[in-house]
Amino acid sequence: ASCAGWHPDPQAFEFFLSPRPPVMLAVRRFPLRRGLQAGARRCFAAHDGPEPEIEVDQERKLLVIGPPAGVQATAGVVMLHGLGDTAKGWGQACFHWALSMPHVRWVLPTAKEIPVALNNGMAMPAWYDIQGLENRALEECEGIEESADVVKDLVAEKLGDVDRIVVGGFSQGAALALFTGLTGRLSKTPAGILCMSGYLPRPADILLNDATKEIPISMHHGEADSMVQPEMAQMSLEHLQDMGHKNVVLRMYPNLEHGANNEEIEAVQAWLQKVIPPQ
Repeated sequence: ASCAGWHPDPQAFEFFLSPRPPVMLAVRRFPLRRGLQAGARRCFAAHDGPEPEIEVDQERKLLVIGPPAGVQATAGVVMLHGLGDTAKGWGQACFHWALSMPHVRWVLPTAKEIPVALNNGMAMPAWYDIQGLENRALEECEGIEESADVVKDLVAEKLGDVDRIVVGGFSQGAALALFTGLTGRLSKTPAGILCMSGYLPRPADILLNDATKEIPISMHHGEADSMVQPEMAQMSLEHLQDMGHKNVVLRMYPNLEHGANNEEIEAVQAWLQKVIPPQ
């Protein structure tokens, strides 16, 4: 449930979370602090408690949200955007989550621009190259290792002072979150992995050990998703289970396309509060 006095408007929420089509995407203008806060307030009712601090690195297109001034972070979340987006795309959602989780620091990086085959070679922010929209398990995902190392370095830089870390993302960012969290690149075993409208990339390259088999994985997917077919989410779930993963759950959302609605945002918040509660 939402915290007191904080009631998302489903229509407004879907507006800023529904991504544009993956072809001919333009880079979003990166936000200033005031724009991020104003955007969140347009989508939600007033919040009475202390607001999280916001750090904006314009050069790197990096957002760091929370905790409020004077509050010690005891957990962290890295949130990875989808193809063609920037950190701005998930800034307001993380700001919303941060209001009910003041002990968490949220780190939102932006992928570097690379040529993407799906977009006829046009450069756009992408964590790795994508060839098509069919069977994602067969894609080479060129560049995914380098992006996983970017996440690793960012965790060391921005979340080195916390012991509990969730790696999450949307679409291509969700795939990178799974790859990074399950291949042992991070110095600490993640407290959880969040996969929204994503899939398991290069499953043949992922070998689970005793620790990674226990990582809580929360998968969320729209039943009407035409960009990442729901079958890909189901195949990813089954592959993880076949490898012996013991703590992965897939939640499907009727009539939801390639985006997120208010029901999903609240479900994610509840899961985050469970895996990284206050200490």
